Amino acid sequence: MANDARQVDRLSVLAVAGTLGDTRRKAAETLAASALGLLECDAAEVYLFDESTARYESLAREGASEPGAGKARLAASSIDDLFAADQSVLTVDDCRLISGPLRAAAEGLGAASLLGLRLRGERGRALGLVLCAYRTRRELSAQGSSTAGSFNRIGAAVFDLARRTEGALDRADRLAALLDSAARFAGELDLDQLFAAIHEEVARHMDSTSFYVALQSGDLSELRTEYAVCNGVRLQAEALPEADGAARRVFETGFASIVESGAAGTPFAGSTSSNSCPVLIVPMRLGNTIIGVMATQAARIGSYGPQQTEFLLEVAEQAATAIANAGVLREERRRTSELTMLHRLAVLTSSETALDRIMEAVVIEAASIFRADAASIALEDERGEFQLAATFGLSDKYSSRRRLSGKMLRDLYGNPPRERFLGPEQMASLGQPELQAAEGIRSIFLIPLTYRGILGGSLALHGREGSVRLSSSETRLAQVFADQVAASMHRARAAQRLAERIEDYDLLARVGHALVSTLQVDYERILRMLRDQLGYQYLTIFSVREDPAHLHLEASLGYGPDVPAMQMQIDAGLVGAVATRGEMLYIPDVRREPRYLQAAEEVRSFIAYPLKLENTVLGLLSVESASLNGFAARDRRLLAAIVDQTAVALSNARQYATATESLASLKSATAKTEEYARYLERRQQELELIGAVGTAVSSSLDLDKMLSTAAEKIAVGMRAQRCIITLYDDDLEEGRIAGDYWGKNKPSLQGERLPIADDWPMLRILGLRSLASDDAAADRRFDGIAETLASRRIRGCAAAAIVVEGQVAGTVTVASTSEPRIFSAQQLGVLETIATQLALGVRNARLYGRARERANEDSLTGLFNHRYLHGRLEQEIVRAARSGEQMAVVMFDLNDFKGFNDTRGHQAGDDMLRLTAEILRQSVRASDLPGRYGGDEFMVILPASDLHGARLLLERVRRKIAERVQKSSAAAAIELSAGIAVYPFDGDNKRDLIAFADAAMYAEKPKNRALVDARAQRA
Repeated sequence: MANDARQVDRLSVLAVAGTLGDTRRKAAETLAASALGLLECDAAEVYLFDESTARYESLAREGASEPGAGKARLAASSIDDLFAADQSVLTVDDCRLISGPLRAAAEGLGAASLLGLRLRGERGRALGLVLCAYRTRRELSAQGSSTAGSFNRIGAAVFDLARRTEGALDRADRLAALLDSAARFAGELDLDQLFAAIHEEVARHMDSTSFYVALQSGDLSELRTEYAVCNGVRLQAEALPEADGAARRVFETGFASIVESGAAGTPFAGSTSSNSCPVLIVPMRLGNTIIGVMATQAARIGSYGPQQTEFLLEVAEQAATAIANAGVLREERRRTSELTMLHRLAVLTSSETALDRIMEAVVIEAASIFRADAASIALEDERGEFQLAATFGLSDKYSSRRRLSGKMLRDLYGNPPRERFLGPEQMASLGQPELQAAEGIRSIFLIPLTYRGILGGSLALHGREGSVRLSSSETRLAQVFADQVAASMHRARAAQRLAERIEDYDLLARVGHALVSTLQVDYERILRMLRDQLGYQYLTIFSVREDPAHLHLEASLGYGPDVPAMQMQIDAGLVGAVATRGEMLYIPDVRREPRYLQAAEEVRSFIAYPLKLENTVLGLLSVESASLNGFAARDRRLLAAIVDQTAVALSNARQYATATESLASLKSATAKTEEYARYLERRQQELELIGAVGTAVSSSLDLDKMLSTAAEKIAVGMRAQRCIITLYDDDLEEGRIAGDYWGKNKPSLQGERLPIADDWPMLRILGLRSLASDDAAADRRFDGIAETLASRRIRGCAAAAIVVEGQVAGTVTVASTSEPRIFSAQQLGVLETIATQLALGVRNARLYGRARERANEDSLTGLFNHRYLHGRLEQEIVRAARSGEQMAVVMFDLNDFKGFNDTRGHQAGDDMLRLTAEILRQSVRASDLPGRYGGDEFMVILPASDLHGARLLLERVRRKIAERVQKSSAAAAIELSAGIAVYPFDGDNKRDLIAFADAAMYAEKPKNRALVDARAQRA
């Protein structure tokens, strides 16, 4: 022990005497030579740790056969793995047991045993490595490590002192560093990369664990944080330095300042760094102007003095020049990036019609563009509440449970809706704070999704670690982004509604087919079909019974086996109210309804419809849901249509059941057995006819096809020689023969139009539901239309009205063509039932047709929309090419429409567009196709027309506009700029014709009239 102490003292004296003022290489040579004597090794090699490469590099070697210093390199990771976490001494008794780079180093020293010393400075900072080689094998692990440990500590002190001495920058070195910084900064034009480069350059020459830059804002009144890194973590750059803080004082006075990091108002106040570590803040000068401040924080106390202050001032001056240059390019790049983003969003939303896929893509784009940790979109439902439609970066639990109050959001956004930022203290106002806390959400930036000024959705940007507050330019970009999303959302919803309607009509057709496919009363089958097709859980059907009047439970689903068949008073509970009033009843929350009779504990909402034919209530269908307000508008619309069909099916089934029961009871009768058998057979055939007609009605939504098929089945089923089905227009002025059957290979009148006065049944149908005549040719009731009856060869006949929604929509007529015929009251009743079924088919087909027509209309003007115009233009080009005729395309828009909108408002702009559309409809021919091409731009396709005809149309439009302005002093003057393209002279395809007409319209603008006319250029 005494010997060890003397050796340590000797090494200390040697270190002080031999290394002060020397470089680290000389220090390494001294350590290698000292190790031979102090540690009694045969060879020694000393390595320096290079922080930039994370490697140990050989600086000195003593006692080896080959010098080799400066060539060997050892990866820090491979060496550190050999040492214990808190140990600096490594003993290897047998070098044959080791592998990798350390074995190669041992072999280079000729070592049989090896002693390794890892040199570390303050806070475990790696400094170097000493390897001592013994050419004869030794039990180093058993000899103890006190001397080796002492040598390790003194060696670390020697290396650290040499590092400090060598790292001190004189004036010439700083000037060289600044020249390097200026050259490097001049090459960086992206501000984020520039700030990172400045920090890296500062950290190369001084202690700088954290770095901060704040620049003067555009209005010159405040500083705004542009870049901040604290202990290697990038902070969100949105905060304003405190008005009375250290950064502000440096900016105003222009004098550098060294303060403690924990002091109030410093850039790193409140950070996780040590409160005692100093912060150096210097002004950033551009000529005689201070444009901001730069700050850096050290990891150790006493790291900053005059030398570091002077160096950072010079770096800040060089950086200010580079920042000024980069700012110009950043603004251009920002604008380019915004345009690129908006174009990408426009392509996405225009090419996709599925609302859910649009919303999923939008939240991903929003989170990426605005650098948010997560994003979500909530859309308003039919009850005025907001439900999450898509999320990004949020958990499934949050997406499924998050609810937003419609009133709360509307109050928060205001009127008109504007973006809002919510920090940690305002987060509770959105509700469900536990969900937001579980997601780690600390701030939210809300952007309203409005279409035509109406709030329809909300885009939320969520921040976890940093804040998501957007700058003014980013806010403007976010609002443009939101406007495009809202417009695409509106288009997708319209397409979705159309698709849902088509699906609904298809479902109604399939349900109707299932209902009329049997004439047996199978109540449970009806309920199972509703459950399977529509997903309802709790269903019941009650029938209305007489003597005495009561409700009888025919079937139920979802209530379990404990609910037996029962009967109730006709006015008992909610079902009784439906049966007595004959009207639908919907209760969103049954717990607030005292009349509700609880049948299942889970039920929260109730809806019931009467099964009513004409004015007779046959029964009722009730459906219950476990969800509060569980029946949307679409559910109610579907149920109403299905109940109508069910009522007809139940009526048919009851009639069939009655006929079947009568047939069974008459088997025991003797006198009238054959007569009743024929009656029941005929009645059954009539009911089968009703079923066949119902099948035809429900099998297609093509009106003419459906009625043509029905006419054939009616004629054959009623043994009539002819059946004619006529439909009337809404004004009851004209009729159209929609179905005509009187045998195979006979001429048909289908499609023929005729005035109402020539339709013989109409004379009586307005006051009667049906009528019959043994011989219409001799019936005085039909005087005046004998020629029409004769032309249609109608003799004995019967007719019934087709009534849709309380209005006569047409007639169905069966007749003999060669001789009189008597139609009985029973047959007339069958015809009335058939007319009721036809009315359902006509209503469904018309609803389907109207939905298809609305898809081609512009919602504001009622003209054809952009998509329809493109499709028809292609068809008209093909037709013109086939016929060899000319065809014209006219495009015009309203001059200075944007200025009109800005001065008078968008509502006045919409009124002007509707007025222009009305005048355009009054000016075109019946064969012309007018439409709104987009914005304030209109297009008219003129088949079989030339340049002269197109000019006449424009003259009519301008004249009518002038007349309208003269008649109303309040109306604003409307000026048009128009262009004409004629096929095939100006183009032989859609794209060329539109481009030519658009160019001609642009040339006619007041500011472009000096330009050469496009048609003159072509000539």
